[in-house]
Amino acid sequence: PKTAPVAAVSGRPAGKDVAALRLKFGLSQGQFARLLGMSAPAIARWETKKGAIAMQSRPQSAWRAVAGIERAEARRRIGLGDR
Repeated sequence: PKTAPVAAVSGRPAGKDVAALRLKFGLSQGQFARLLGMSAPAIARWETKKGAIAMQSRPQSAWRAVAGIERAEARRRIGLGDR
């Protein structure tokens, strides 16, 4: 399975990294937003951003916390199981 690029895990992700991780998890923008404790419109804005996203501290911590997990774990965290 594909994993997030190293820069996306350790540094600031680009929009394509956000979209790739969300798709890896098989989540909608709303579900992915819930996983990160963000809003769906924020995720939509991030996904269209070219270059690195300037994240504030809380979203950056949330990103780091989920960037390295597997699909089943991401889905479990928001109550979906591995459907």
